[in-house]
Amino acid sequence: MSFKLNTIAENNRLLSKTGIISFLLLAFAFCRYFFLYRYTILMQEQSQMFMFTRSYLLHYLHQPGGIAVWAGAFLTQFFIYPAAGVCIYSLVFFALCYEYRKTQIRLSVFGKPSSVACIPALLILPLITGVQFDIGTELSLVAALVFFRLLTAVAKYRYAPVMIFFISVAGYTVTAGNVALTAALFLIFCLQHRQKHCLLQAAAVIAAWLAAPFVFSYTVYPVSIDMAYRLCTPWDKMQANVSVFRTVSWLSVALLPLAGMAVKKVRVNRTTVWAADITVIAAILLSIIISSRPDTERIMQMVHESGKGNWTKVLSVSKKTATGPFQCFYLNLALQQTGSLPDSMFHYKQIGVSGLMMDLRDYFHCYAAGDLFCRLGLINEIRRCSYESLVSRNNYREYDIRNIKRLLECAVAAGDSLLAGKYRYLMSKTLFYKDGLSPDGREHSIPVTAADNVLLEGKASALEAILRANHLHRPAFEYLMAYRMLERDYDRAKECFDTYYAGLGYPSIPAHYAELLVLYKSVNKLDDSFYDTYPVSGAVRERFDMVDVLMPHVLADKNVYRMMEQQFGDTYWFYVAFPLVDISHTNEDEKKLLY
Repeated sequence: MSFKLNTIAENNRLLSKTGIISFLLLAFAFCRYFFLYRYTILMQEQSQMFMFTRSYLLHYLHQPGGIAVWAGAFLTQFFIYPAAGVCIYSLVFFALCYEYRKTQIRLSVFGKPSSVACIPALLILPLITGVQFDIGTELSLVAALVFFRLLTAVAKYRYAPVMIFFISVAGYTVTAGNVALTAALFLIFCLQHRQKHCLLQAAAVIAAWLAAPFVFSYTVYPVSIDMAYRLCTPWDKMQANVSVFRTVSWLSVALLPLAGMAVKKVRVNRTTVWAADITVIAAILLSIIISSRPDTERIMQMVHESGKGNWTKVLSVSKKTATGPFQCFYLNLALQQTGSLPDSMFHYKQIGVSGLMMDLRDYFHCYAAGDLFCRLGLINEIRRCSYESLVSRNNYREYDIRNIKRLLECAVAAGDSLLAGKYRYLMSKTLFYKDGLSPDGREHSIPVTAADNVLLEGKASALEAILRANHLHRPAFEYLMAYRMLERDYDRAKECFDTYYAGLGYPSIPAHYAELLVLYKSVNKLDDSFYDTYPVSGAVRERFDMVDVLMPHVLADKNVYRMMEQQFGDTYWFYVAFPLVDISHTNEDEKKLLY
């Protein structure tokens, strides 16, 4: 039997037009991600650790769609060079456009409006701005389209139903849950042509789609039946988030041909076609621009620059970033590393202790928490954060290079040669990290703290343990003072000041500590003899007197608030009076953000 398809000349003409549109969109994608999201690309490379070992390959092959995801992991290792990462993204984008256009031609729908072929790929573009974007799932989508065309190619043969069944089963091993799209497209193909044996062929592809995940989950792949159907789809729980763009993109692969069948007989002129092309592309590009997340890129830049010790750059980037937990965390870390935390902390908006020390909530929070402990020298806490970060990963890969490098640094700093050898061996199986650290350990930057074996029971306990072991540990003192001040615990903040300040060699009382002392005197209604013990400058005391006079009038007059923000917005007093979050219960800081 035979199917009526477009002629070769018609197909070439349609693909040529699609190629021009795809090329222009390709240029857009390249420029956008090379200039605006290069640090996100770098972080994606750091979030995995591709190894050339048999066990690593088998780890992927033991799950549906593992071949496509393994190929994605292989390509992601080259993101160490942002230009290479953008080129790979662009090629995947172009491949999806090309294959979907070939699919449309095979279905004989949308013969003229070529921009429709770019819709699924365009909807995927915003996902690249996410750090845990997995290019392997998009490769599996491209593979699903290839398998659809393969099914239509064998549909004319005598034993087509049998061939279709086994091809669909093979497609499941490569594309996982995306085989549902292959089946849906083939059903549309059968619905269009309605030739002899089409019903039998449709039954074969449906049987393969329903049976393969069910049978394989019991015999080959150690995954639940529920996950067997959803892997590599937008409803895959192993992915970081279910994005609206990805869901719509996935659904559009099957829904657009149905829409094309409905409007196939509508006659339109060339002007209308080009107007439709431009409208579709413009609408999607506009939605991409609106959905952009520049703050995500800036936070990735802060993480990258902090790893290189470029603290001045971290501070400059933080000024452009919206106030939030990660922004505050790396801002405060940079302030401490540059010696500015006691004088400049409240020159920036603060959200409470959740912006000073991270909770071990997920992969990125755990890794960021380890950044602080690296500067404090708590080897055991660094290891704990790294292990928590590793086990909290919710995608396919079992290792990531950033945590393995950190664990290697800890082993070298602690003088554990056996453990260091283990991590060096793992890194020797990679393409770009074969050398690891130098044998003498001179490349590590983690100071070993004597308090490292103390059992830590909370965020502040780590700082207190360090100070009990070493009264002259200035970073721990400044962080503990900041912690007590952010939670407005004036008594414990002053106790910390009294215990450790004198031995740390400050030439004068730092600005924010002076503001704390003045506030403590006012809250406890102490007389001026307080300043004999704590020599706060007259200028600070006069500024506080002005705040004390203006405060009763704030609620009655908004102009008073604006004047206070302009004159005293850089003080600890303004943070206490007008916090961004409800800080009466510090454990709830992050849940009650107002911005």
